[in-house]
Amino acid sequence: MAGLKKTDIYIKNNWLPVALFLILGIVAFGIAVALNVNRDIDAGIIQVRGGKRQSRFLQGPATLLFWNQRSISLFWIIGMAVLGASYGSVFNSIGKLVNDSPVIKEVLGSNGVQALEKNQVLSFVGILGIIFTVLAVIGGAMVINHLYTEERRGYLQLVNTTPHSRYYLLTTYVLYGVILAVVILYATLMTTMVVGNSTLAHSLSIRYYNRMFVAMLPVLILFMSTWSASSASCQNYGQLFGFC
Repeated sequence: MAGLKKTDIYIKNNWLPVALFLILGIVAFGIAVALNVNRDIDAGIIQVRGGKRQSRFLQGPATLLFWNQRSISLFWIIGMAVLGASYGSVFNSIGKLVNDSPVIKEVLGSNGVQALEKNQVLSFVGILGIIFTVLAVIGGAMVINHLYTEERRGYLQLVNTTPHSRYYLLTTYVLYGVILAVVILYATLMTTMVVGNSTLAHSLSIRYYNRMFVAMLPVLILFMSTWSASSASCQNYGQLFGFC
């Protein structure tokens, strides 16, 4: 974008940035061709180093799933925590919707205005709880969908040769997805509370967020169980439990 601005569009014709982009493209193309010529058939440019032959951590499907999903799970938790913090940063603006009216201040008084401000913020937290629950369900459901994807692509062939049953494999994915969704929801509510209280003159107690978490927990588990029964992973494993 900065290079396009330097072309001075609608001002004057400055062809230097265009020429630099063209030279850069030619040089990059030449490097790519040279690397491709020296590359062996079906081999990568960077040689893959051999890993450890045996890992004490990878002892079954559960630890394998955790190891494969650790980065995505961490990204979901951090991303949702940032989202919760961004919503919490506007709590002060929501509470001031009634503070700027002199009529409301005169009628309700300082204590009434404070109570009304608190109720407005709590109503907003209730709406956020629904939004966060839906997003947490999506994060957990993506893990369950990996079961069908990995089975279809043949990634679980070595796992299926072990003594573990398909019941255990399905239960592992479902439990991991549910636990991940619960952690995402709680982490998001906590970051919302921390950032929101930093903007409010009268902070909200943690019990309101805990109540929201407990209230949304059955909904989250219901959605996750419904997703487990009707999603793509059900095509291979749902008949074992009579879901499909």
